[in-house]
Amino acid sequence: DKLTIPVHPNHSEMGLRTWNLKGGQVWLESDDLEKMDLRLKEFADVALHDRIARVESMERSDQRPIVHWLPHNTSSEALVMGTKDNTLLHIEGRLESHKYTPGTIVQLERVGYAILIDATTLLLCHENLQDD
Repeated sequence: DKLTIPVHPNHSEMGLRTWNLKGGQVWLESDDLEKMDLRLKEFADVALHDRIARVESMERSDQRPIVHWLPHNTSSEALVMGTKDNTLLHIEGRLESHKYTPGTIVQLERVGYAILIDATTLLLCHENLQDD
């Protein structure tokens, strides 16, 4: 029911984090939902059918794409704000549960770096922002 993974894959000194997988629901980015076979990063190879994932292997078994994901019960709704082409963007998504204080800069995988405004609102500082 629990998964322990590195805080950062290339910096073991940053420690480990533990996710509670009880309930079995996970969040994927919408683009990743279109893939049939994928690897949940640091976890398992899965096959997707009608938004239901079936674990096929705990070990990496092939070259399926590795995707970022969050357990439903250890994440919350979040708002990321940033600018693109002189336009203010508001992007809704999910954020891993955390104990960071406002003002902390965090890395959002596949997005960039953001500063926490409050527990669920972030402002992008350096990004690869997609508005589609």
